[in-house]
Amino acid sequence: QEIAEKSKKEAKDQEIAEKSKKEAKDQDINENHVLYLSLAAAADEKTDLQKMRKPSILEICDKIDFEEFPNVQVQGFREIYDEYEADFGESRSTDLNEILCHIISKKENRAKHIFIDELPYWIDMLRVLKGIPGILEADEEIGGTPRYIWIANRPRY
Repeated sequence: QEIAEKSKKEAKDQEIAEKSKKEAKDQDINENHVLYLSLAAAADEKTDLQKMRKPSILEICDKIDFEEFPNVQVQGFREIYDEYEADFGESRSTDLNEILCHIISKKENRAKHIFIDELPYWIDMLRVLKGIPGILEADEEIGGTPRYIWIANRPRY
């Protein structure tokens, strides 16, 4: 009987430990928000903002794929540019590098990990990367939480 009670206690302790691990993982996921910038609509258009503002199939799929993850905020080019226009006005810039750096550096995005998907082949990645070091240094102002920026290039076909 002592052995059975000891086994039950060990099983209960293991269950509590597993539950604690799951809660810690869930908390970590919820605290580490991701801004997912889907640029598929901008992939083949260098200057035509009206065409770039129409959502691509990939952008729609990205939004559907991440619906169940509340910590991932997916923005297609239309949302990115609309946010930029709201901050600066319609005629400020058509430079995707400047738009991306502005969105990444906004105060509400400074603690988020950034994933830039389908960065068009015609974008100068060095200009995008050049804007990132200063942005990462600014993160120390909000507690020094490490964040990561991923960039996936869309190849030229």
